[in-house]
Amino acid sequence: MTISEKNEIPTHIGFIMNGNRTWAAREKRDLKEGYLAGSDTLLSTIGNCLKHGIKYMTVYAFSTENWRRPEEQKDLLMLLFKKGVEERIDELVRDGVRLRFIGRKDDFPSSVKKAFGMAEKLTAGGNKLTLNVAVSYGGRAEIVDATKKIIKEGVDPNDVTEEKFSEYIYEAGQPDPELIIRTGGETRLSGFMLWQSTYSELYFTKTLWPDFNDKEFVRALEFYKSVKRNFGK
Repeated sequence: MTISEKNEIPTHIGFIMNGNRTWAAREKRDLKEGYLAGSDTLLSTIGNCLKHGIKYMTVYAFSTENWRRPEEQKDLLMLLFKKGVEERIDELVRDGVRLRFIGRKDDFPSSVKKAFGMAEKLTAGGNKLTLNVAVSYGGRAEIVDATKKIIKEGVDPNDVTEEKFSEYIYEAGQPDPELIIRTGGETRLSGFMLWQSTYSELYFTKTLWPDFNDKEFVRALEFYKSVKRNFGK
C-alpha cells in the first residue's frame, strides 16, 4: 500500500515500539515470541521507510529505565539484540541501511557491545536509510551526556547556543524527527528524543507494535500529511 507522490513525506520518523509483551499475553504466547513478532514488524517498517523514501528512522529499543526489569527479561533481550544484529546484518547491507546504536552503549555486556560495533562498521556505507537504534537511552540522559561533553571540551558558555548544543547529542548532524509514532495505546513520549521532538508531530495508536502493518504505517503518514506545521508562527 502506498500514498500519492504529492503527499509530504517526513525525512525522519521516530518509533516508540510499545506492545510486544501485551501482544504475547493476548495471543497466549511466551515473551520471546512477543519480542520476535516485534522484530518482524521492525523489519517490515524498515522496508516501508525505504519504499517511501524516508531517510532516517529512530526506534526506541531499550530505555535507561528498562534495566529495572526482571533479570530473565533483560537476559532475553540481550540475547535477542545480539542474535538479531548478527542474523539481519546482510539484509541491511543489501538494502543500503546504515545502522547506528545511540545511547549509553557501555551499559551493555561486552558481547552485545561487540555486536553493535560490528553492525555499525559493516553498514557504514549504507546511503538509503539511517536506522538509529536507541539502547540504554533516555532523553534526559542524552541531555546530561551532551552537557558533560560540552564541559569536558571546555566550550565557552557564551558559545553554547541551541545549534551548538545539538552538535553534542547522540544524533548530531541528523535532522530532528518530523513525526513520532507510538504504538500500544499509551499517549506519552516516555523520555524519547526530548531535545529533538520540540516540533515533532505525535501520532498515537492503540495498535500493538507486532500488529503495526503496512496499512497502519500509511495511516500514520496520512495523519502527518493532514497536519499544518507552522512552528509557532
